[in-house]
Amino acid sequence: MKSFILDGRLLATKIEKQLVKRVNMLNKKGITPGMGVILLRDDQSSEIFVKNKINKAAKIGIKTIVERLDKKDFLAKATKLVAKWNMDSNIHGIVIQLPKNNPKSLGEAVRSVLPIKDVDCLHPENIGLLSLSIPRFLPPTPAAIQKLLVANKITIEGKNVVIVGRGNLVGRPLALTLLQKNKNSNATVTVCHRHTVDLAKHTKNADILVVAIGQPEFITGKYIKKGGVVVDVGVHKIGDKWYGDVKHTDADKIASVISPVPGGVGPMTVIMLLQNVVIAAERTVA
Repeated sequence: MKSFILDGRLLATKIEKQLVKRVNMLNKKGITPGMGVILLRDDQSSEIFVKNKINKAAKIGIKTIVERLDKKDFLAKATKLVAKWNMDSNIHGIVIQLPKNNPKSLGEAVRSVLPIKDVDCLHPENIGLLSLSIPRFLPPTPAAIQKLLVANKITIEGKNVVIVGRGNLVGRPLALTLLQKNKNSNATVTVCHRHTVDLAKHTKNADILVVAIGQPEFITGKYIKKGGVVVDVGVHKIGDKWYGDVKHTDADKIASVISPVPGGVGPMTVIMLLQNVVIAAERTVA
């Protein structure tokens, strides 16, 4: 058996076309969606992510401003810049591209972003609204995962969803997203992490297994339910090859559906972020 592939690139292209139409409508009202991005200078992984966002934003019609800051005084300068952009009516979304191993202190910069411009949905107010089932924005990666499943007619409602990883970008907000009271959620969610005892006992019970643990090929065949759905959020470049958090040579023989790496969740995360920028811009004329 060969798994059905969840093509994130194809779906992202379809959503991109819809966003272009929405941006054109905003342009007719004299509004150009704007996004401000802050990142650490010389952080190569962040540069790759930001480049993808900038290129896609340009195709959609979103104007992007990028500021690269030195590590030494990153927090002070980022907070000052955010304060400026918070007051700028031409900036509808603010993104702070945090490095993989970012100090907790950088969270202060994220919390300084005006919630209505927090398109990454990292501000405590926006996470609180999500937990109350009245989200202002859906976090980009959780929204990408949900959209990828729904668009491919994979039922989430009533299913056992197991998430491996409890990070603030994927694991925790994804659990909140899939617990929402609507037909595209309503899942029974289990969140596992490094201290989970007998991980395979949980993952083998997953109708939908989402892996965002940040370790190349951590999930092998022994963790996967036969005929289950596997969503691999991990992305690692080792040499000239790309790997996910799931060992795909194993998963492809066991799972009925799997997201590829690259080309699965990644492209969808970018487009969901940009959709939030468009939503933020639309709300200024609502």
